[in-house]
Amino acid sequence: MKHTLFLVLFSVLLSGISSAQVGIGNANPLVNLDVRAAKGNSAIAFGNTNQTASAAGAGAMKYDNSTKQMYYRVQTGCLWQELRLQYPQHLFRK
Repeated sequence: MKHTLFLVLFSVLLSGISSAQVGIGNANPLVNLDVRAAKGNSAIAFGNTNQTASAAGAGAMKYDNSTKQMYYRVQTGCLWQELRLQYPQHLFRK
């Protein structure tokens, strides 16, 4: 299954087709890559990479096994940025 997902993603990225929509576990994709399954098993797993953020390019994401954190690369940055949840402070005031 991992190899199939990788091949599909790799094929879509290499093809350069911007108007095609691909569904994995979904016969009616609503966006370019739609992995929402009808039965609720829609997890997407990210792994670590040894690429620099610059080499990976804007929009790239990774999971670092050593820090147990998700990271992403922003358009203007050259470093991996930690993906943090920001909770509105007013929800936690007493």
